[in-house]
Amino acid sequence: MAKAIHYDVPETPKAPSANDELQALLETLHQQGLLRILNEVLQASPDISKVLLNGLNRRESRNAVQNISLIAMTLGRIPPERFVLFTDSLLSAAKALRESVNNKEDSNKAPGVLGAYKLLHDDDLWRAIQPLVAAVDALLRPLEQEEQDPAARREDEDNKANRNSDGAST
Repeated sequence: MAKAIHYDVPETPKAPSANDELQALLETLHQQGLLRILNEVLQASPDISKVLLNGLNRRESRNAVQNISLIAMTLGRIPPERFVLFTDSLLSAAKALRESVNNKEDSNKAPGVLGAYKLLHDDDLWRAIQPLVAAVDALLRPLEQEEQDPAARREDEDNKANRNSDGAST
């Protein structure tokens, strides 16, 4: 009869302990030079913060931060579904502009006096141009107003919105 085979099941390898993982992380950070960089940044922290604060304490820096926050607030008012349409239309406009510039055919020649006169009476052209004229007008109208502090403008808009909601609720 055959002898019984004795098989000893090897122990499953243990997962490394947190201490082992921490040592491995420290070693990797050291090999990559990140520990040295972090150490030097922390040692130079007072000097770095002084340079940063001096840079941020300039009028141009404050203007940049305020302008970025205004852009972010404006983007926050636009629903993403609407913004997708806007970006798609910008891409379409850029593509049409590029194709128009690259198109070197005779159709791009000046229409002459008689052709320009005919264009003035082209209803389809005027219907196509009207939204562009309205957009330029809407863009230029606010530029004619007096400059004011954006915070004051925001406060005025909030007060106006509150008055409108109060008037609507009564």
